[in-house]
Amino acid sequence: MLVDQVTLWLASAIVAGVLQLWLARALLEPFSVTRWGWASRDLSWIVPLAHVVVYLPMAILLGVVAVAVGARLTLRASVWVWLTLGLFSILLLLPQIHGYASLLLAAGLALVISRRVEGAEARVRLGARVTAAVGSIALLLAATLVPRLRAQGERAAIAALPALPTTAPNVLILILDTVRADYLSLYGSSVETTPKLTAWASRGAVFEQAYSTSSWTTPSHASLFTGQYAGTHLASYTVPLADEHVTLAEVLRARGWSTGGFTANFAATPRESGLAQGFLHYEDLKFTRAEVLRSTTITQSDNVLRGWSALSSGQGVRGALKRFLASDFTPRVTESAHDQKPAAEVSLHFLRWLDQLPDGRPFFAFLNYFDAHAPYMAPEPYNSMFRSDGPRDADRYRGAIRYLDDQLDSLFTTLEQRGILDNTIVVITSDHGEQFGEHEQWAHANSLYRQVVHVPLVILFPARVPAGQRVARQASGRDIAATILDLAQEQGDPAIGGVSLASAWRDSTARFSDVMLEIDQNMRPVLRFRNSLGPMKAILDDTLHVIRDGVGRYEAYAYRNDPEEREDLVAARGDSVAFARHLQDAVQRHQLSWPRAAPVSGRRVAADSGQ
Repeated sequence: MLVDQVTLWLASAIVAGVLQLWLARALLEPFSVTRWGWASRDLSWIVPLAHVVVYLPMAILLGVVAVAVGARLTLRASVWVWLTLGLFSILLLLPQIHGYASLLLAAGLALVISRRVEGAEARVRLGARVTAAVGSIALLLAATLVPRLRAQGERAAIAALPALPTTAPNVLILILDTVRADYLSLYGSSVETTPKLTAWASRGAVFEQAYSTSSWTTPSHASLFTGQYAGTHLASYTVPLADEHVTLAEVLRARGWSTGGFTANFAATPRESGLAQGFLHYEDLKFTRAEVLRSTTITQSDNVLRGWSALSSGQGVRGALKRFLASDFTPRVTESAHDQKPAAEVSLHFLRWLDQLPDGRPFFAFLNYFDAHAPYMAPEPYNSMFRSDGPRDADRYRGAIRYLDDQLDSLFTTLEQRGILDNTIVVITSDHGEQFGEHEQWAHANSLYRQVVHVPLVILFPARVPAGQRVARQASGRDIAATILDLAQEQGDPAIGGVSLASAWRDSTARFSDVMLEIDQNMRPVLRFRNSLGPMKAILDDTLHVIRDGVGRYEAYAYRNDPEEREDLVAARGDSVAFARHLQDAVQRHQLSWPRAAPVSGRRVAADSGQ
């Protein structure tokens, strides 16, 4: 019976992992349940391995019982236990079923199926042993060979790159995920959140009115890489950036740059989001014990995560059990279900990659720092550094930005010591901002107010960016790719949209791209989300910010005089016609799709948390 428990453990864990991945990916498009949470190419072996590890305590328990009671632990009973656990893991992917109801349903289905064991014990044992043996060998080969083969392929691809002049600059894009401009002391915040970035920024250009193309990660990153508006490239919640769109990484790679991406945002920028196009090396998920342990629906369930959080924060077993019982087994399948990368780790991985590049080979690297994203948990002393009368989340957010400030300083100092920085085009920006109650909104991805689209933008490159520049004109993240090609003195690519922001210090009459802002209908029907019933569009020009929400209602703000956007000009004037025409003309000019207004009478849900 002990051999039975080992083979049943391995067979059920591997099969459950494979089936869980298959169902999760099948649900990605039609139900928008899992987004890219289960789509990573490496999860094909990480998830089955995770099930083997997570199921181990049950295997040990059944092994002890088997030794203690012998033949009284029947094969049918063992099969029932393992089927229950496997079916439960799979059913947790269906949030329409309550977690505990999924457990009962799994137990019932397992009971029906396990009845077929009687009279077929020999076939069951043989099937379990073959599955366990073949699956274990496949996992072992995948875990050992895949990383090696990938590294060999990357080295071969770098060696095959065309030659470049020794004077070709490096390119480094740093995305401070979720960082809004007005929370930086560089942009006038009274709280000293970015003293070191302020010093570095004095060496180059600061764009005071820079805006992302959307209020959440995937579309704004896609715009930054392609030079296209969100309504053109169409990357969104479950739709990756399509291969037909040419990215900056693809252009630079084709011309000889070694390309590497390093992201800490596992929910919106994994390889499967399409944002890895053109990168020879792309790091998203971590290959750690913690990541493996978190790669099952059971360990990603709300009560397990809450219980583990309580235990790791020193609340003891009783506190952890209390948190565990206060929730159900609904899996989060979000960034909280992964082993997170702090900024220091992202920078370290980037520097290690640099060490492996051939001497003299210029690089293009993209780094996404996730520390200022909810739950805003920077390490101490940063997490407790700021105290105010406002929301505690906002104070932790400031602490996370202060942590990022030190990490940027450390990275720049290291690159300067290596003699790399002066020949590197450095772009520091964000993909979107964050809301802390403004307009009754929290977090992001739910509106197009200035709080979620006004982002920092700093460009450093001593050779072609004059020090001390402060640019007051509004600028779009769409123009960053074209700017980098211009500063690198590379011919533009017709597939890369936008114009160079370098004209700010070359020609005072030159215009940047229009600041167009877009977001799709939110996947969750939450009452207060402004895009809960439909997609949104906005334009921000020299003086006005005009917004059309998900049901076709308009707002307009004179944002330069009213930076917090407190006075809605449409409401004040009682007429939206002129403002609507202004936005409609811009949408037509850029050939963006115009959404149909959603019916206001649709069922919506009151919200208790942001996205």
